[in-house]
Order: sequence, then C-alpha cells, then structure tokens
Amino acid sequence: MLDYRFWARYFKVYDVLNSVPTYTDLLDSVCRGLEPKPGALVLDVGSGTGNLALKLKRLGCRVVAIDFCRQALECHISKDAESCVLLTDLRKGLPFKDDCFDGVVSNNVLYTLSPPDQIRAAKEFYRVLKPGGKVAVANPRVGWKPMAVYRKSIAYSIRTEGAWVTAYKMVKGIMPTIKMLYYNGKLCRDSEFHYFETHEQGTLLKAAGFFNSSDTTLVYADQVLLNSAYKGMAERRDREPVTS
Repeated sequence: MLDYRFWARYFKVYDVLNSVPTYTDLLDSVCRGLEPKPGALVLDVGSGTGNLALKLKRLGCRVVAIDFCRQALECHISKDAESCVLLTDLRKGLPFKDDCFDGVVSNNVLYTLSPPDQIRAAKEFYRVLKPGGKVAVANPRVGWKPMAVYRKSIAYSIRTEGAWVTAYKMVKGIMPTIKMLYYNGKLCRDSEFHYFETHEQGTLLKAAGFFNSSDTTLVYADQVLLNSAYKGMAERRDREPVTS
C-alpha cells in the first residue's frame, strides 16, 4: 500500500501535468460535467495541488478544496493565497453539514478507496449537496495506461505546436515527466486500489442516491471515466413546511 510519503513525493512533481494537453482537457471536461453557475459554492474532494479548484474559481465559483496531503495543499496555497483549503481524510467522512454545497467535484480520487469506502464517500457527496445540486467525478478505468496519455499528448503537441517546440518541451521537462510516469506506474500496480469498469462509476452514483446520471464519457486519452449526476429536488419539498 502506498503511504503518505509517496503522495508527498507524487504531488511535488504533479504540476508537470499542467503542460500536458490531455490533462488540461480532463479538467475542462470535469468543469463541463458540473456545469456550475457563477457564484456557486463547490466542494473539490481530493483537490491535490489545486488545479481543478483554481479553474472552477476562474469560472466564478466559490470553492472549498480538501485533501489529506499537506504538501499538496501547501502547493495550492502557493498558487493562490486566498484559496479555501482544508486538510482532511475522505475516509473519515466530510466535515460539513447537510445540504450546503451547490456542486461537488472529485478528480482521480475514488479509485484509491476500497469499494465499501467508495460507496460511503459517494453517499457523503450526496449528503453535503443541496437538493438539485450536481456532482461530477472522474476516475481511471480498469487497465488504464499512463503511457497512452503521454503518447497522445506528444502527438497533440506536434500537431498544434510543431516538432521542434514539442522536442524542446520534452527535454525541458524530462526529469519531472519521468518521475510522474514512474509514480503513475506504481499507482497502476497497487493492488489496494479499485479501478472502475466502464459502467461502474455511474452505478456507484445511483447507489448513493443520485439520479439522472450521465452516460459514461472517456477522457484523458480514453484512460479516465467521467460521470455526473444530480441530487433530487424532492428532499427539499420534504423538508419545507406545508402552508395553507
């Protein structure tokens, strides 16, 4: 099992992905899946170094970002000192009251949990969402391949920026890229993780109480599954007083 020290090292080089087109497309896809309105209060669960949270903030959202890795949150704060971040472990539940967020996002987090913890986490997403709120989650599929992401990103860069610019970027970022591929290889091989079959993520959201789940979309060079779903409005009607 990968320990806390692994994640601290992992997040130290994680932001090399910001130069990877397929990664930025992944973040954009999660945002499109959430469809947040300006001013929406959004919870980013497992926020890492803050890339998704900061993208949502640029879209006009108010974002609360949580992660269990202190180094990741410190990196997030170094990018935006006014960010709202909280050090907490998802496996212990979410430290928020019921029905308080307009949206919940979680990018490449649930796969690190056991199946029982995955359903508990999804139910926590449901609990903290306001009725009518939306969740968007993305996780690697079973058999995902980090090199497929790298190859597609190189091909995209050559097509859009040319071979020489691509070669320069590859040489400049060679060491953090090698480290990221090494760490992702360890993630692929960790038997403690539960990667998702094609329809499993959508089924998980339904089991947690969500409805109108989207079709599963393949993103991140077809290595990651993306789903979104809603919390029903009926709960709001149940809680509102009946007036005559």
